[in-house]
Amino acid sequence: METIVVERAGAVATVRLNRPAVLNALNLQMLDELSGAFAELDADEDVRVVILTGTGPKAFAAGADISELNALPSARAARRKRARAKRSRARSSGCTSR
Repeated sequence: METIVVERAGAVATVRLNRPAVLNALNLQMLDELSGAFAELDADEDVRVVILTGTGPKAFAAGADISELNALPSARAARRKRARAKRSRARSSGCTSR
């Protein structure tokens, strides 16, 4: 893992956001790593507590990494794309209802 650090001490796990140069701003890689880490910790019966913290003295997390957000398609565009794909599948299967 590159953007988070997971440490365990007995029944306590600490997940540390580790992008201090950008105030631990959440990017897609970090979100993927967090998802995997939390799934792994959830499956570990020895872990009873998870502490989420951030690296660095200035911030726990600045929020979303704006530089990555600008590159993502908008939610509206993504919904339209899914709707078009759904209509296309329906047409190809002979269904004409919307």
